[in-house]
Amino acid sequence: MENGYIAREYRKMSPEDRRTFDRWIKANAVIGFIFAAGIIAMAFAGAWLSEPGGAAVAERAKSPDTASKRQVSRSGLRNVQYPSR
Repeated sequence: MENGYIAREYRKMSPEDRRTFDRWIKANAVIGFIFAAGIIAMAFAGAWLSEPGGAAVAERAKSPDTASKRQVSRSGLRNVQYPSR
């Protein structure tokens, strides 16, 4: 492709086609922005969950005291009984 190809094609379009193309570009920009915002939000959520406090909660859940109180019901789902403080 040579330089200025897209700009030249845009100038050749009818005004109606230009408006349609502009709407398409704006819609894609909005969708891209929403997608990028979602990815950034997930990155912040992941960073928040990986803080040292999150590790303490996970370690407490793995403790032998809690693990011994797990029971499997008839439906196969686990019922976890947390120790009272």
